[in-house]
Amino acid sequence: MTTQQRDATLADPAPDLPAEEKMQAILMQRAQKLAQPIAQAEDDADSMRVLTLEIGGEYYAIDGSAVVEVQPAGTIVAIPGTPGIWLGLVNLRGRLYPVLDLGRLLGELGLHAPSRGGHAGAHLVLTKAAGLTIAL
Repeated sequence: MTTQQRDATLADPAPDLPAEEKMQAILMQRAQKLAQPIAQAEDDADSMRVLTLEIGGEYYAIDGSAVVEVQPAGTIVAIPGTPGIWLGLVNLRGRLYPVLDLGRLLGELGLHAPSRGGHAGAHLVLTKAAGLTIAL
């Protein structure tokens, strides 16, 4: 910051006003200086909407175009004989969807729900890609 810029910043915007009005003028000057339009992305083709997830203290992102919806985790019914990464099936509005244990798939053993009935605060992310719809 140059000396002139500093002096301009410190300059009294209303030298002849009473103290209360002077304070309001200073606050207004600061507000106008700080008010800036929201920057728009230069090229939307280079941007992507994502849904972020936290699993075991780590953050992951899912391409937003693959996300169908997010629902509180309901009852997940186990399917005997399936690999451990599959928690089971969930019924959403009369449709059954397989539920993938994303924590286990990513190598975070022990992060999956202790019972396949779900737990407080857990959510399912219904995703669709390559013609398949599954819950994570």
